[in-house]
Amino acid sequence: MPPRPLIGLSCSLGATEDWDGRRTLPQARINSNYADALYLAGAAAAVLPTPLLDPAFLAEGAPPPPPEDGREFRLIRRPPEGWPPGHYQVGKGRVPSGTTGGEVDGHEAYLPLARECLAGGLGGLILSGGGDVGADPLDKPGLQPELSAQDKARDRWEAALFAAALELDLPVLGVCRGLQLMNVARGGTLWEDIGAQVEGALDHRQRSPRARHGHAVRLAPGSLAARLSGAEELQVNSGHHQAVCLAGEGLEVTGVSPDGLCEALELPGRAFVLGVQWHPEGLARSDPRALALFRGLAAAARERLAAGPPGGEARGG
Repeated sequence: MPPRPLIGLSCSLGATEDWDGRRTLPQARINSNYADALYLAGAAAAVLPTPLLDPAFLAEGAPPPPPEDGREFRLIRRPPEGWPPGHYQVGKGRVPSGTTGGEVDGHEAYLPLARECLAGGLGGLILSGGGDVGADPLDKPGLQPELSAQDKARDRWEAALFAAALELDLPVLGVCRGLQLMNVARGGTLWEDIGAQVEGALDHRQRSPRARHGHAVRLAPGSLAARLSGAEELQVNSGHHQAVCLAGEGLEVTGVSPDGLCEALELPGRAFVLGVQWHPEGLARSDPRALALFRGLAAAARERLAAGPPGGEARGG
């Protein structure tokens, strides 16, 4: 049996009670379905929590994150018609009302550590699901209550992990929030709340358990998602209230739901950079097409590890 590659797995942070009853012990939290899906796929997870250290402790000369003033935005122009609906144009300016975006400022401070972590024998990266991506301007009234749970430190750490993975040519799978983070990190934008801002949209927060299907997704012919799953239409689960508005630099939309919202993003020219808006880890035990995404990631990780460092000699074995 081939060795199990280690896949870096991002996670959220929380707190638990200390001995005196106060919630003062920080916790790295991850849905165990991700680890199980990787085990079933022939890989294993290496959890990469957000560092709680000041970046000055992480790398000599690393700049601190900038003030969270929310004043660097992007002006978006509408995409052309046709399939795939992914040739979006992004320019400098201001994000329109109802969107979130404009890259993740401050991730550079975490890049040195992210590079060291991913270069230490990991074969790939999963950017997991979780709370809302927080690259939002501060001058928009009426933000949804969910936006108060944003974790900008996690945004910066995961944007650094994503950038380092691209530098190292590691395979990347983004899941739900992970897809959205990938998009914003490349300068794209998000709808902040589908129900309030996208007319005629499906209810993307399914009421049934995560292990059941919620709606269909149509995949672009020949896309990585279609090749891995062996189909151009899938039934998926759904648990999100934000969605890609306009795609970031270089990313292409390769999957849409019946209401036209983005369900899959890919980075052409890379062997494996894929984001999906659904939660395949919740279906991996029962749906072979969901597990196939993790099998594909594991296979890409083995191939990447066998190739050795970028520009270097292949490893023996």
